[in-house]
Amino acid sequence: MSGRPPKPTQLKVLQGTYRPDRANPGEIFPDAPNDLAPPEWLSERAQAKWNELAPMLASNGLLTECDLDTLALYCVTWVNCSTSLQSVWRFTLRQADLADVGWARGRQRGQSRNAASRSRT
Repeated sequence: MSGRPPKPTQLKVLQGTYRPDRANPGEIFPDAPNDLAPPEWLSERAQAKWNELAPMLASNGLLTECDLDTLALYCVTWVNCSTSLQSVWRFTLRQADLADVGWARGRQRGQSRNAASRSRT
């Protein structure tokens, strides 16, 4: 078969392009998961993200047995990313507070890096 592979019927329904006269009668639909409980090894925040996403994906027919591991890894990645961003924001805010009083990296506010190094010598 040459050309682009056909889109799954459920994707066509979601996009609003489904036409019954063009539906594939032999299409195989993956099984929906029986249990939407998050894996035990997920952290509390990752489990909360799982509980937010899994029912929504399952109700739209977008979550199958094959997708459970991918969803779990997404939840872990989401927690890691949000934690990292919070750390960066805290550090950035701390640096901004120090800059307001003129103590960031040993420079006065508005003073260039070269001017700061010349004043120390």
